[in-house]
Amino acid sequence: MKRIIALLAMGVALQTSAQNKIVISGTLPDLPNDTMMRLWTPFQEGYDSTVIKNHSFTFTKTLTSGNGGVFIIAVGDVKDEKKGTVLFLEPGEVKITGKGPFFQNATYSGSQFIKDWVDICSNILDTAAAFSEKRKLKMRQEEAENVGDMLTSNELQPQIAVFEKQQSELAKVWISKHPKSTVSAYLFANVLNRTMPKDEWLEYLGKQPLNVQRAASVNFVKKSMGVGMEIGTIAPGFTLPDVNGKQVSLSDYKGKYVLIDFWASWCAPCRAQNPYLKAAYEKFKDKNFTILSVSADEKKDKWLQAMEEDKQPWTQVCDLKASMSPVALDYHVIAIPVNYLVGPDGKIVGMGYMNERLEQKLAELLK
Repeated sequence: MKRIIALLAMGVALQTSAQNKIVISGTLPDLPNDTMMRLWTPFQEGYDSTVIKNHSFTFTKTLTSGNGGVFIIAVGDVKDEKKGTVLFLEPGEVKITGKGPFFQNATYSGSQFIKDWVDICSNILDTAAAFSEKRKLKMRQEEAENVGDMLTSNELQPQIAVFEKQQSELAKVWISKHPKSTVSAYLFANVLNRTMPKDEWLEYLGKQPLNVQRAASVNFVKKSMGVGMEIGTIAPGFTLPDVNGKQVSLSDYKGKYVLIDFWASWCAPCRAQNPYLKAAYEKFKDKNFTILSVSADEKKDKWLQAMEEDKQPWTQVCDLKASMSPVALDYHVIAIPVNYLVGPDGKIVGMGYMNERLEQKLAELLK
């Protein structure tokens, strides 16, 4: 289940409301009788449970929002990917049948939302047959990261990005053809956010119906993008130690354009962005621009090793408090990588610049 949880990390959430029933029933011949089955979401404490009888199960749950969310059904107590399935749930009904093993090649029917979910799983997400090569690349990347081989992980990321771009284009077509489907929120949260600049993503989202705009998974991504840290407002000040323990303040950079970059040594997408940051830095460092990276690491040796490997020539700071750093909290950092471009007057100019977009923005500002 590890890869599933990682995949959902930017898009799983649940909002609150009342009296929204979902009934999930399944009959799969190899489900072990008298075994507990759990229904849970990785980003919410607790779970619902039921006991398998006659190779069948039923969950009746009150969802806390009509907007739904992503859940995992798992057999037994082990978080085994092969014994679970991922579902986007809204009020309504889901029926699961199949021959197994477990949920392999299962058939999902019921309310329209589950049909929409099956459609995007089959044609757009990593589960689609068309993206089998991406799955292989992601598996190789995960294996490399497990042994600390970040060089291989970073080398694989551009190949993965090609597939992400294809998925993004397919997602846009799907959204246009299903204007009322709340399942579009999952595509915004887990597909489009990987390839679209923040401002374009927000503009596109603003054209969607309220059930999509208000979905919890979308709100989660908004927070991770720093929405609430509005353009034109003063960037929160901070002072953190650099690699030598010297205190560095954001105010030290007043009068310059400075990109505040939140990253970590263990974050593969962050490491994949470093070549783009380095290219922008080299191109504009003599034009009143610099970068100030804030690490979310907890171990200094890992932080220093990653800096050496990625050859980052700009200033780095870290308090080794990871997500509990007051700076991360001040900047609404929920997921990384995320960055903020601050102008010479200390006000936020933009945020969420990935790949070549930082160079493009700086080219506009520093003509």
